[in-house]
Amino acid sequence: RYKRLVFSTTVHGYEGSGKGFDIRFKPFLLSQFPQTRITHLTSPLRWFEQDPLEAFWFDVFCQQSMKKVPNSCATKQVEPKSSLKRPTSDAINCEARTPALQNFTGALSPNVLVHSPNLLQQIFSLLIEAHYQTTPDTLASMLESPTHVVFASINEGEVDAAAIASLEGGEPLTPLAEEISFGERRPNGHLLAQKLTYTMAQPSLCYFRYLRIIRIAVKHNERRKNIGSLLLSEIEHYSQKLNYDFVGASFGLDKGTLSFWLNNEYNIVDVGLRKETATGEHNAIVLK
Repeated sequence: RYKRLVFSTTVHGYEGSGKGFDIRFKPFLLSQFPQTRITHLTSPLRWFEQDPLEAFWFDVFCQQSMKKVPNSCATKQVEPKSSLKRPTSDAINCEARTPALQNFTGALSPNVLVHSPNLLQQIFSLLIEAHYQTTPDTLASMLESPTHVVFASINEGEVDAAAIASLEGGEPLTPLAEEISFGERRPNGHLLAQKLTYTMAQPSLCYFRYLRIIRIAVKHNERRKNIGSLLLSEIEHYSQKLNYDFVGASFGLDKGTLSFWLNNEYNIVDVGLRKETATGEHNAIVLK
């Protein structure tokens, strides 16, 4: 109807809701409408430039982008990452201090993250860059929730990939299994267990233990090097040690994301009937 349209949104900040614009919508616009022009406003509207209180909270919430995180390997010639043999969580105590985590793939305890602020900053910045729904609540869950586990792939002190997983199902849901299968109860969390139990009308699906991968991200310039799949293998190994029955994920069903999971031998077990407002895509669940 109109020859000119303006789309405007916050793309970075505490709300965490604007990254979809950067990650998904802008590439679509530029491919379908090459004449698209993009303008970026950086001057603050709600506070003055270099406000110390704003800078303090921006720092506390780890909101710096990956571009601002030191990258000591930028000029180094290193062996291709996919062939590097890094120690895994079997070889290194997760309570180890930062020096032992120069080359590491596996789970990181909240204690390690709290005492390694640069490592925490790198991991959270990567999640902000890769996922449009990463907010300070995500940061709080990483450090405080007993059901959340953080994984990372680190090479020479640089985080190449990161993931957050949630422990779901099993004993906490057992007393509510029947009510969940009838759609009468929906306690917080346990997305995989509850969704499958209700969809299949099978209370027994609540009894299984699931490790749900909430976020998994690979640094932009390290993609297509098998790093994400190697981190996923370590997550699966972690779940086996804890006797979990399934590893799974729920995500917006786009071709690239689906290929990643299928290539790692995951199976689609559910596809949503309606498109999600947050992604514009049907939601899918995969399990292994």
